[in-house]
Amino acid sequence: MIKLSQPSQPSQPSQPSQPSQPSQPSQLTKPSQPSQLTKPTKLTRFEDIIAWQEARKLTQLIYNITRDYNFRRDFSLRDQMQRACVSTMSNIAEGFSRQSNPEFIRFLSYATASATELQSHLYVALDQGYIDQGAFAELYSQATKVSKLINAFMTYLRSHQRSKGASK
Repeated sequence: MIKLSQPSQPSQPSQPSQPSQPSQPSQLTKPSQPSQLTKPTKLTRFEDIIAWQEARKLTQLIYNITRDYNFRRDFSLRDQMQRACVSTMSNIAEGFSRQSNPEFIRFLSYATASATELQSHLYVALDQGYIDQGAFAELYSQATKVSKLINAFMTYLRSHQRSKGASK
């Protein structure tokens, strides 16, 4: 099993107060009460998106595994793997700041593509003996989980329009 150091939970931004981000409804946020499962909650920060949280875990796993000696010698593969997982996280965050669901969906699509790119790189790492089958399975599974969450979120966004007052 790959060690995952617990990433610190993001706190409220320590920057001067800024205009709030547009709220986006989603059923893909963690409910604080069981009754919220049937009622969508409003997203106010990209950090609240479960797909982003899981992409963050994937990124931590990739950074931990690519610290291994084998990856230190293969700069290209290491960097591509790290960039793909960071791109997954970043595209979710960047899409959140967009003013329309179609734009958000476009960035979520990029995020899914980056997660799939990472899965391809995992095969190279496995074939080169940089990771064993167990690490491969764990990382591949986490990338699949991220992709499924993103795809479910895109499906939700396609069927729900942002409220008219939710533009910047």
